[in-house]
Amino acid sequence: MGICGVISFTDRMAYLNIYDTTSSDCIVFSSPMGSIELKGSHNIQNLGAVQTYLRRYMWMAAFEIVEHDALDAVTGVEVKAPKPAPKPEPKVEAKPEAKERIVGKDGGWQIDAPSEPEGDPAEWLELVKKASTIALKMAQSTDDVMSIYRKNKVLFDTLKAVDATEHKEMMSVFTAAKNKFQEAA
Repeated sequence: MGICGVISFTDRMAYLNIYDTTSSDCIVFSSPMGSIELKGSHNIQNLGAVQTYLRRYMWMAAFEIVEHDALDAVTGVEVKAPKPAPKPEPKVEAKPEAKERIVGKDGGWQIDAPSEPEGDPAEWLELVKKASTIALKMAQSTDDVMSIYRKNKVLFDTLKAVDATEHKEMMSVFTAAKNKFQEAA
């Protein structure tokens, strides 16, 4: 590019001399020295941080560059480890949006729920029951009812292993839904 930058520091000032290598021209940028005390760092590390950031900022000033700096956001603020985000509780609501959580793009009836309980089995059980109830309400034929069962067989097999009584009740709900369509036919 035909330029050479030379940075120098005194006790009070930092200088960036940018020389034109094709002529004797030079432009000088200067900045007062600052200080920083990074937690857990030695004096020499703090000096290095000051010099590194002054060097960076002076080049940015020379080229008119504006950039977000993560150190600016935390300087003077005690940085704490981020808290893990709370796990959202699974929800299935009987709204039109809920259909998207149950009906797959291919027209299937896949229920969007973990195939096994994660954490409290009672919460997982409630999710499976609510999602199944919503899916059965949306069903329009015996084939739909059977498809809901087939697409979610792994879920229902897990339900049987977790709580055989609830599984039996769920199967009676499926049977009632299937019978309703068969009677109407």
